[in-house]
Amino acid sequence: GVFTHLSTGLMPNAFGGLDFTSDSEIMVFDKAGLFSTELPAGTDLAVWCAENPTDCGTYKVTGGGWFGGERKIEMRSMLNDFGVVETETLPLVKSGDDLKIDEGDYFRLPDFDSGTRFDGAWTYTWASSGMTASGSGGVAVQRTIKFSPDGKFTRDGWSGGSSSSDLGGVTVSSDRPASSGTY
Repeated sequence: GVFTHLSTGLMPNAFGGLDFTSDSEIMVFDKAGLFSTELPAGTDLAVWCAENPTDCGTYKVTGGGWFGGERKIEMRSMLNDFGVVETETLPLVKSGDDLKIDEGDYFRLPDFDSGTRFDGAWTYTWASSGMTASGSGGVAVQRTIKFSPDGKFTRDGWSGGSSSSDLGGVTVSSDRPASSGTY
């Protein structure tokens, strides 16, 4: 199945500040023991992993049951194109259709029925700002995608930034040209 996990944290930015990050991460598991951190685009997981080995790995579940001890998941993944493999053994708890891997909650996404259509708009926003002893700055980006039940979509957005220092400042912005298509 396909699972989503919300990962949050703080990260230093280019402006001398800290950004709060919030990412919805994807994990795809198949019954044959393969996993991927990306959705396999237009193909099955085995083909996807053969073409994108650094996005994938193998897993096995051990333990559980009456006398099996603590349930664990062992995940092996390739770290880089040089073939370096990392093995992690993490606690695993299954709760209904959802998983808890190493204290992280992974929620199973339901399958879409063939021919599913969407009706609505979804917006992505990202911003970063901060200041140093000699200046400050910030940047923001917004992207919106709108789906209609007739199988069409439109996508647009904008971006902008500003920077100032003891010597002056600058502000820029631009609109993303609208694009459209079918899904």
